[in-house]
Amino acid sequence: DDSIARAELEGFVTALTSDGFVLGGQAVRTSASTTYEGGTSAEVVVGAKLEVEGSLSGGVLVASKVSWRDNLRIEADVASFDAGSGDVTLVGLNGLVVRVNALTELDKIAQPGDLAVGQHLRLKARPGLNGTVQALELELEVRDADSRIEFRAPVTARDAAAGKVEALDRGADD
Repeated sequence: DDSIARAELEGFVTALTSDGFVLGGQAVRTSASTTYEGGTSAEVVVGAKLEVEGSLSGGVLVASKVSWRDNLRIEADVASFDAGSGDVTLVGLNGLVVRVNALTELDKIAQPGDLAVGQHLRLKARPGLNGTVQALELELEVRDADSRIEFRAPVTARDAAAGKVEALDRGADD
């Protein structure tokens, strides 16, 4: 019998399947009874770092619980903020939209509506829907002018000959 009653695995989603996803090479099956912590089933995307709890049956991890883990670190100044949607864009990271909502833990700021252009943020995040980034923790850095930009994410592709790397489907020079 290749069944294990209790199994736990943490890793990166490498593919989506008709009944779940692949987590670091391990097939994971989800169902209507699977619970999600820190997101929804629709937010399971390639590149997301997840922890899955469940049982192993026939070589497949049958998920009872899926939890998100942050795998992105971002530090930059606010370029724009849309209070209606909670979308933030950051200086130097053109095209990257950071979603701030009920899943976001705030530090040194009372509410998302207090965000303003020019403020310096430190974020822990995860990939979100439609190429967005879901902020899990947002810290307002209160200090003198700091134009530092930091973006840490798992590399999803690398072209050594061209001197390029890609993270979150966004290219950058090595």
